[in-house]
Amino acid sequence: MQSNDQTRELLSKVWLFSELGEAEIGLLTQIAQKRRYEPRKVVVRQGDLDTDLYAVLRGHLKVSACDRHGNEILMNLMQPSEVFGEIALLDGQVRSATVTALDQCELLVIRGADFQLLMRKSPSIAVTLLTVLVRRLRSLTDQAQDSAFLDVKSRLAKRLVDLADRYGTPLGPRQVALRVRLSQQELGDMVQATRESVNKCLREWAKEGIIQRNGKQLVIEDRQRLCALAAG
Repeated sequence: MQSNDQTRELLSKVWLFSELGEAEIGLLTQIAQKRRYEPRKVVVRQGDLDTDLYAVLRGHLKVSACDRHGNEILMNLMQPSEVFGEIALLDGQVRSATVTALDQCELLVIRGADFQLLMRKSPSIAVTLLTVLVRRLRSLTDQAQDSAFLDVKSRLAKRLVDLADRYGTPLGPRQVALRVRLSQQELGDMVQATRESVNKCLREWAKEGIIQRNGKQLVIEDRQRLCALAAG
């Protein structure tokens, strides 16, 4: 079991809490619980009444939502130091999305009731949460613009460049290996395209030496050419 000092250090590295004082970090340490999730395990489900806040310590997770017909859309990916649950935490309503572990994950969980009490003691936390919401809104706006103005090939290229920047391990001047593994259906959900369209693009780019595929593992062989495709 981790000591309080180790938990303090982990919490202080979560960007949402990075500007809090030692006393506030101490309060978070007292109410935070550590949980582990296996790959493909659902952490929270869309429609659940769950007002807890989650901070990612290790692993990657996907954020998805389903429409009334049951069609799933992949909205976002999360990595260590990111947080989720802020919307339900603030409005007390049901979860607006499902969060699922993509690999083995460790999360710190803070109960909604405990965190509400802490926000009243430290308004700076509420201000930081507003910043999180603004960034989410900006991201959704960018995705809407991409859907309106870019074709599937450009949208997919742009998303892969973004994934490389956020979850990539450089292998050379132009080579980047994605640490997160995504299916073609999941990539399609992220760019509002069919799995068949994504498969066609990836096959073309593999033949042209732009990417290399090994199952769900993707290696970008030529990031510069992929950036050119992303620009339309």
